[in-house]
Amino acid sequence: MSKRRESSGQVVVVVALLLLFLLPVLYVLSLGPAIMLSEHGYLNSEVWDWVYAPLVLIYESCPPTQKPLEWYASLFEQ
Repeated sequence: MSKRRESSGQVVVVVALLLLFLLPVLYVLSLGPAIMLSEHGYLNSEVWDWVYAPLVLIYESCPPTQKPLEWYASLFEQ
């Protein structure tokens, strides 16, 4: 039974680490579809401001992120 607990504990650690690294990536990648939703009127500015405030802060305070984010956003703008 203790081996089962150890292996399930390892699974929990692996899943937690995956989430720790994947969620920020998915958050940034969600910017593109959010731009499309916003341009078509499905996402209002209040939601946009609240959800993407951390990303806007990073964009404004870290110049190396600006060009990649601008490029990625341009893929979804019409």
